[in-house]
Amino acid sequence: YFYISAHWVEPVTIYMFIATAFLTISYTMKKNEHVRVDILTSKLSDKNQKILETILMLFCVIFFIYVAKSSYDMFFNSWKLKTKDLSIIQVPIWIPQIIIVIGLFVFVLSIIRYIYSLWFENVSENNGQVGEE
Repeated sequence: YFYISAHWVEPVTIYMFIATAFLTISYTMKKNEHVRVDILTSKLSDKNQKILETILMLFCVIFFIYVAKSSYDMFFNSWKLKTKDLSIIQVPIWIPQIIIVIGLFVFVLSIIRYIYSLWFENVSENNGQVGEE
């Protein structure tokens, strides 16, 4: 109708969605607002809840370090080979991949901060804020 090509919209939208998802997971962890199912943990004492939460978060740290390392390897390979996506605008694929690497790295730091806060800071149950009462 207006003779304007919009073939660039789909890849840009996908890359923005990926960036939004990976750059906000650490903020969600900081605010303690990830979805949780606490049917079993609610029956444990506070100390046992902390211990179980710490063990699970340590597994998460190990898993996300592995995912971040794999993502970094994928990014570095794409950067080295100058790989481009298959869309009409041919974005260098390392650009969205580095966003994933950064998001995962910050997420791992956020999980480590959360583990620290479990044991050394006050965590308010009202709003998930760390260090406030």
